[in-house]
Amino acid sequence: MLRLKLIACKALFREFSLLTSTSKNYVDATFIRQGLHDTPEILNRTLKDEIEKIDAGSDIHSTERKLTKDYDAIILGYGLCSNGITGLSSKKYKIVAPRTDDCIALYLGSYEKYKEQHAKNEGTYWYNASWIENAYTPSQENQKALYDEYVIKYGKENAEYLLESILSIKNYKRAAYVNWPELDFPEHEEYTKRGTC
Repeated sequence: MLRLKLIACKALFREFSLLTSTSKNYVDATFIRQGLHDTPEILNRTLKDEIEKIDAGSDIHSTERKLTKDYDAIILGYGLCSNGITGLSSKKYKIVAPRTDDCIALYLGSYEKYKEQHAKNEGTYWYNASWIENAYTPSQENQKALYDEYVIKYGKENAEYLLESILSIKNYKRAAYVNWPELDFPEHEEYTKRGTC
């Protein structure tokens, strides 16, 4: 049995939780909030800090039992994510990362499936359970919530500008929900249908 440390984005929280719960290997998971791919330098620094703590044995997310046993590898639950994982290394462990641009390929199952879907349906905004639960996705509910939050923080005029740039969907023609049979959430499928694509 391998001992693995997973550092993953909450955009895949349910999916990785399912996979780790059924793995024959020991997988100690840490989830980082979704959205850091928008600021790749912050994502990179956050992941670098986590890896350094794991190397030093001071990772507060790991169990105390871990301190007596090393990991076999650190797995990154991220795609390239705007180069947010570029240059990461560990002094102690091998780092394993999927060969993909972003998380869409991960919840579709492979980069090949993503390329195939992209070729058939260019301009698709992809939803999954974890993305809906942990991110501002294009929807009327989220648009209003984010707008209200930004008005308080930045004022009305700036809120409108920021909302347009963050939730811009002008290049998207359709919305698609990726339903894993083990993660059946009809309410998320309905939410996707109400999306603004």
